[in-house]
Amino acid sequence: MKNEIVTPAGANGEAGRRRRFAAVAVLAALACMGVTVAQAVAAAQPASCDEQLTQLIVPALRQTAMDRRAIHANVDERDGNILRIRLFVTPDHPGTPNRDATIGWVTLDTQAMRALDVTRDPDRPDVLVIDRRALARFVSACAAPAAPLHGAVDCDALNRRAQAQGDYVTGSDAGRVVTGKGRLPFFSAPDDACRIDGLFIRRA
Repeated sequence: MKNEIVTPAGANGEAGRRRRFAAVAVLAALACMGVTVAQAVAAAQPASCDEQLTQLIVPALRQTAMDRRAIHANVDERDGNILRIRLFVTPDHPGTPNRDATIGWVTLDTQAMRALDVTRDPDRPDVLVIDRRALARFVSACAAPAAPLHGAVDCDALNRRAQAQGDYVTGSDAGRVVTGKGRLPFFSAPDDACRIDGLFIRRA
């Protein structure tokens, strides 16, 4: 029979090791819980409209030379139920003159629930297969028609008044020099609410 003598110092050392191990285990458990809680909070936060649109359109693109993870989408114009969606990437190197680069266009019909990629050929667009339930959620949250505002601008009346008061310019005097970046929209009357969707000047 073997007798083992345990000194008080040895007993205290063993107890200390156990306490340290228990403390490390508790800290590890708390760290895991913190990661889980952070992930749950991040998952609970609703995505922005642009993020929802990107998640809808980009995976459905049939042909693209770009990394899909780098492609973003946002609504560039709206004409009734038709949304004109711009596809773009953000350059990852300094010194780029523009903050982002447009790489394609998609038209989204929120009434017919149909998306067409018109990047290559607007006359023969690619029909995108998208999640209709996710599209319905996007339309409900981000693209529902706005309620008419009280005292909304009457663009037709403004247009008639501008035509009546304006001067008719002919010949070379009608020329204009346009400077700036991007596209220049047209307005049917002198008010921001009278923008003509789909009509603009762009650099050739």
